[in-house]
Formats: sequence, C-alpha cells, structure tokens
Amino acid sequence: MANHDPPVEPGPTSATTAGDLDQTLPGEHVRTLLTHLNDVAVLVVDHDLRYVGAGGAGLESAGWDPAELLGRRIDEVVPPAEATALAALYRRALDGEVARVQHRGIRGPERLHDVEVVPIRDATGAVEAALIIAHDITDPVAAATALSNSEQRLRALTEASADMLALYDLDGRYLEVSTAARTLFGWEPEQLVGTSSYDYFHPDDLPAVSAAHGTVLDDDEVGPITYRLRCADDSYRWVEVLGRALRDAHTTEMTAIQCTTRDVDARYQSELARAATQARLRTTLDHAPIGMALVGLDGRAIEVNDALCAILQRPCEELLGASIAEVSHPDDLDADLALLGEVLTGARTHYALTKRYLRPDGTAVPCELHVAALRDDRDDPTALIAQIVDVTQRVAAEAELQAANTALRESNAELERFAAVASHDLRGPLHTARSLLDLLATRIVVPEGSLEADVLDRACAQLERLAATVDGLLDLALLGHRRLRSAPVALSTVLAEVLEALELDQDCPPGDVRLTADAQLTGDPRLVHVLLQNLVSNALRSTEDDRQVIVEVSGRRDATGWQLRVEDDGDGVPLTLRDHLFRPFGTGPTRALAPGHGLGLATCQRIVERHGGSITVDHLPSGTAFLVTVPVGAMR
Repeated sequence: MANHDPPVEPGPTSATTAGDLDQTLPGEHVRTLLTHLNDVAVLVVDHDLRYVGAGGAGLESAGWDPAELLGRRIDEVVPPAEATALAALYRRALDGEVARVQHRGIRGPERLHDVEVVPIRDATGAVEAALIIAHDITDPVAAATALSNSEQRLRALTEASADMLALYDLDGRYLEVSTAARTLFGWEPEQLVGTSSYDYFHPDDLPAVSAAHGTVLDDDEVGPITYRLRCADDSYRWVEVLGRALRDAHTTEMTAIQCTTRDVDARYQSELARAATQARLRTTLDHAPIGMALVGLDGRAIEVNDALCAILQRPCEELLGASIAEVSHPDDLDADLALLGEVLTGARTHYALTKRYLRPDGTAVPCELHVAALRDDRDDPTALIAQIVDVTQRVAAEAELQAANTALRESNAELERFAAVASHDLRGPLHTARSLLDLLATRIVVPEGSLEADVLDRACAQLERLAATVDGLLDLALLGHRRLRSAPVALSTVLAEVLEALELDQDCPPGDVRLTADAQLTGDPRLVHVLLQNLVSNALRSTEDDRQVIVEVSGRRDATGWQLRVEDDGDGVPLTLRDHLFRPFGTGPTRALAPGHGLGLATCQRIVERHGGSITVDHLPSGTAFLVTVPVGAMR
C-alpha cells in the first residue's frame, strides 16, 4: 500500500490495537472480526521489512490480495519512493515507537486511510515485528469536511444577515448571538451571551413575551410577535421576532430555542402614526359640520359621516358602497369625473366644484364639492377625501342678489337717463334767465352799491352756480354712457393744462401746486384731465382761511399699472363728512365765498371706476391725500 503523506510524530498507542486484540481474543475470533470489518486492513512486517502477515476485509477493499504481499519485501510490491517512506515508518515501529499517518493507496487513491503502526513484542519484550492497522476514513472525513463547510457557510450567512440571529437555552438565556446585535442595538454579541433575554425587554411587554415563550415550548414555533428591545444606550426599539424550538435528532428532546429578531422600529412608528392619522380622520369625519366621505379609487364610498347623510337625506347603510354616479345629478357628473381623473393621474392635487346631488325623492341639492387624493409613500393615490357643503341657501341668496343687482343697474341707468334729460332741459332756461338779467343790466341804470345792484349780482351768482351744478350733473350722467378712448398721457402735460384752466376760474383760489414725480398715465385723456382738475381744485379749496394751500401731485407706474396722488396741507375733512365724500352733493370744508356744488369727487370716483381702478382718501395729520390706482388692462 502506497503512502503519499509524510510520517507523523509518534503518539499515544490506541486503546485497542491489533496486538491487544491478539492478546485478549482467541485467534479464530480475531480472524472473524477482521473479516467482518470491511474498512480495516491488517499487515505484519518483520525486521527485513518483509510482509509476514496480511488480512482483513479492508485489504481486499483497497484492491490487494494477501497472497501478493506475504513473503515479499516492501520494495517488491510498491514503487521506490513510497517504499522508502513506508520503510522509514515501519522501522520506527520496529524500533519500539508507535506512529500514525493518513495516506491514500496506489490501487485506491480515492480512498483515505488512517494508518497506525505499532511494535509487536515477544514474551521478553523484544520487538519481533511491526503491526500495521489501516482504517478507511474516506466517508467520515468527507462527512466531517462537508459539515465543516456547512458550518462555515452557515456562520457566514448568519454574520451577513441584517436580522439578529440568536440561540437561547430553554430559560431564555443567550447561547449564541450574531453580529447584527451590534449594528441594530449597539450590543456586542459577547455582552449578551450568558445573560437572560428578559433583562432586555420593555417592562410593559413582559407578559406578551412570556406568553410567546410558553408557546414555543409547547408548540415548537411562535411568531411573528412584536415587542420592544432595549438597546445599549438604554433606548428601546420595536422588533419583530420569529421563534423555533431545536430538538436533538436522536432523542427529539428540546435543546434550545432559535429566534430571528428584525428591527421594525421605523415601520412600527409609521404604523402608529398612520393609525393616529386614521383615528383623527375618523374623528374629523364623525364630528365635521359639513358632509365628508372617504371614497375608494373605484368611485364608491368607504366612509361617510352623519352630516353627509343629512344633506342627501339617505341613511349611512345606503351610502356606503354607493358610487358617485348613483347620487349625482346626471348633468354634473361628467365635469366631476373629468376633474377626478386629473387628480388620480397627478395633473392636479385637488379640485373644487359646484354640483348637484340627488335625494331619494329626486330633489337636486346644490353643493360645493372639494376633493383631494390620499397618497402612500410612493405618491400613489390610495383613496379620495371629499368635503361636501350644502349651498342651497347661498345659491338662493346669490340669485336674489343677482336679481337685485339687475334691478339696481336698470334703476341706475334710468336715473342716469333722467339726470341727463333733466340737466339738458334745465340748461336752456338757466342760460335764458342769465341772458335776461344781463340784458336788464344794460337797459336799467342801477346805482352802484344800491340794494338793487346787490340783488342783481346775487341773482347772477346763483344762476352761475346753478348752471355749474347742472353741467356737473350732465357730465356725471354721461360718464356711464360715453365710450372711452385709451391713450398714453404724461402727468406733467395734464397738470399744466389743468393749471391753465384753473387760472381762468375766478372761483378757484390760488395756491402752490407742485409736481413731485412725473409718470406716464394711460386712459381717456379728456377724463384724466377732468379727474386731475377736480382733485386739484378740491385741494385748493380745502381751507376756510386765506392762507395759500400747498398741493403736491405725483405719479408712479410699474408692471401692475399706474398711480396718481394728490396731497394738500389744508384743513382736512371732518369726521362727520368722511363717509360721504364720494356721494353726489357731499362737500367738505370750502371757502365760504366759493362753495362747491358737491359733484367733483363723485365725478372723480365715476371716472376712476370707468377706468377699472379705485380711489381712496388718506386723512393726514394736516391735510388730505387722494390716491388713484388703475391696474394694467382694467379700463372698460
């Protein structure tokens, strides 16, 4: 038999060797034993390294016939290199040593043998020969290697697992712990081994864990169960655990408990938050004063509240599972579904719609609908939340308001037509009366300073005032009908024209009018002129004493539109008159000798409104400021 492995150092003699067998068992029994041990071969070598004994079923299994060996030297049956190695091994036994090696034979290289070489002594203790016992260990070694490889793979798998894998004894003490304990909970595996797992459970979870422990002892499996596990920093994390009992393969006796512990803290916290959100949503649905519904993606109601049942006059049981189409007015359904599709595809986040719902008796209920999508972590829609408000009263009020506005517009139009006709018809007689008075003054000599002269002057003044009032009424009435012309005009140009016109107005007191900021205005040039002239004239008349009023005019333009500001340092407007400034015939404090007719500010407001803007008044500590704001493109 060949040897490919170098000899090993001598070791202790086996407890039962072939020599022992020869001394303790009769020869016939030894031969019978060797015949039945298929994996054992026995050889005997004398001091000449000649095989003087050979047998055992294992010898034939290795491909050798004992007759090939008996009486022959080692170098006669095996190649020289191997003969040299075996000779050295055998001589050690012949010198009284015991040696043990593993080797593969020439005729059976796929088989591995454990070879023990021991000396055989005579009655005097002298070594007579060397006994070689070869035991075939191919299968056990292969099994051990496979087991070792399996254990290594299992260890690598255990260490690579993101979950903590652990073995516990039946009382719950850690026997083995994977390195995931470090990454998940901050514990070194060595810190846990030998300690009780009950030391790491949250006190509130001990009853549930204890019950699970009992279950795995009774049923061999438990889980998944969820509880909190203490970390190295004394915080707690939610974990999910699967447990399984391990049993002895031969006795079936339970030996340990294996648990897989997964960190689910983030998921559990998310579930708690989701549950809290659902609870709040449920509370909101139940107690909301408006109709609310949770609708599935198939358009059917999942949850409804009492307010919605009251609006639709349908019981909750009837609405649950009902589709949108079943309770919607047919004429309003298409618009609703179109907007709903945009929400589901993400084109819009929500929508609002006024639509009609149907009650069981067929009555249509106008409602204001607001719909938004509930989405998951991937932003996919999971359901729809709908808020429904009964707007029956509002619709009725809007209809009444619209009818009132229509009637008011018709009334205002009629009044404007009447004012235009009345003022037009009054202008003729007034001019005639004034002309007659002028003619009378040329025909009759009235002494200057006499009562007659004073009466004549007063009559002429009143006719002039009345004519101005009639002209103001006519201009105010015509503002609602004349077509406006839009054109750019510089504020400085309009102000120069206004000041030139006011110089010719003997009733307008002089003042200090200053342009502090020029701007390009856009509007009807004629009406802008009237607007600015009325504002400046009103500012110059804003004091009752003889002091000269300072009036500052400024303009500003930006991307949104233009502004005009006229500010004076006059007496201001009394509190009792501030709410009536823009009403026709409402006047503020003016010079006693040159009272206004009360149409200037009303005309200004009408001009600004025709331009789509607004006019406001700012009451300063000393004086008044009027601000006109006209947005871009607002002129109508």
